Amino acid sequence: MNCFMVCQSRIWIVTIVFYTCILIPLMKLKRAFTSMFLFYDIKCISNETEFAKIPTLPVARYENLRNNCCEGGNENRMKDEICCICLVLFVGEDSVSKLKRCGHVFHINCIQQWLDRSQFSCPFCRSLLFS
Repeated sequence: MNCFMVCQSRIWIVTIVFYTCILIPLMKLKRAFTSMFLFYDIKCISNETEFAKIPTLPVARYENLRNNCCEGGNENRMKDEICCICLVLFVGEDSVSKLKRCGHVFHINCIQQWLDRSQFSCPFCRSLLFS
């Protein structure tokens, strides 16, 4: 409101009215339409292509995995005792997945959510999960 009193020229008033009443609402409308159409396109594409091409991760119980790794001696002992995604200690009956490339272990639910967000690298060391 102060702009109308301070402005000496009518061009300033016309410019302010143009931006606030015409240009800004048109830009918001354009963003709304583009987001609606982009969401529709992504939704159609995701329904057409199922994510069956993504390899599945091996699932094991933590207790069995730890026993298998410790049989070879101390040098093969598992170092992971905590899931670095949820920061919860592993319990013997937890369903876990050991990544083939780097050997890090995660809860199966945690790593599945990681993959659902299109993250295809190890959350701990960032090495690629799949070749």
